[in-house]
Amino acid sequence: MFIDNAYVEGSSTAISRTDEHGDTYQMRRLDDGSQYEVLKNFPTESELRASVAGTATGVRVEFLRYYWILSYVVKADRG
Repeated sequence: MFIDNAYVEGSSTAISRTDEHGDTYQMRRLDDGSQYEVLKNFPTESELRASVAGTATGVRVEFLRYYWILSYVVKADRG
């Protein structure tokens, strides 16, 4: 099972830029005041399903208001 936050306009940290590959970035500030740009992608349902295609069964994707959940069963090795 994988869980991560979903992008919610007005709640999530704004996307600072998108690169030529479609990856998105956010600026994050630490308690000490330092600021860093971090890679933060927000996958679609089809991207999540594709990430386990061929290796999983019973794939389930659920989008909640602030999070997404990907759950599945790993295929048994038949070798």
